[in-house]
Amino acid sequence: MTELSNISYLTFLKHSGVSSFLQENPNIFFSPNTEQIKKTVEFKDIDNIDDLLFFINTSNICKLKKNSKKTLFFRKIKSSKILIITNKPNSADEQNGQLLSGQEGHLLKKMFNAINFDLNEINIASVIPWVTPNNREATSIEILECLPFIQKLIEIIKPEILFLLGETACKAILNTPLDIMKIRGKFYEYKNLNLNLKIPTLASHHPSSLLTNPSHKKLSWEDLKMLEKKISNEN
Repeated sequence: MTELSNISYLTFLKHSGVSSFLQENPNIFFSPNTEQIKKTVEFKDIDNIDDLLFFINTSNICKLKKNSKKTLFFRKIKSSKILIITNKPNSADEQNGQLLSGQEGHLLKKMFNAINFDLNEINIASVIPWVTPNNREATSIEILECLPFIQKLIEIIKPEILFLLGETACKAILNTPLDIMKIRGKFYEYKNLNLNLKIPTLASHHPSSLLTNPSHKKLSWEDLKMLEKKISNEN
């Protein structure tokens, strides 16, 4: 406030019957998050899951976070050798507080049961940690903004196999403009400048696509059999 406005405000208070103040300084109502003040994390220095999740939760890199209720990025299972990477959470996931919930998760669980794997024992991560408006597809800009998160996660947990679900996951991890029909059906090698290993990577249809296009289920079953064979060879 300017000096003139301060005088006007004091005059207004005086005419309103205010003759004294209980304290000289105004109240401060904003209460900073002391946990965030105590802990600062540089992204380049992150080497564990807790710090990565803290960074994602406190960063404002992607605008999607502003309109989301929860961050849904990673479901960790300690002994999992596989990392499933999905496109993004949807509104049902946000409501349930977990990735691949609802019909999509139920279908994927049945598919993994068919190759004798329990989905509850497999790591799951999302390229985009927040819901998009009206569950639309993530834009190229949003994918690029969030890409360092999933890359850092892979560096930290070093999975033996990556299983990508959907085109957003494929574009982010395999750095390709091709659609899923041209990518699926073969293994690729995921490479990262900060990793001294190449990770076998397989892409397949997202469960949401299978629910709307049941004809793709046969192709997804072929992909799952390839995944099963690869895991058996790795053991």
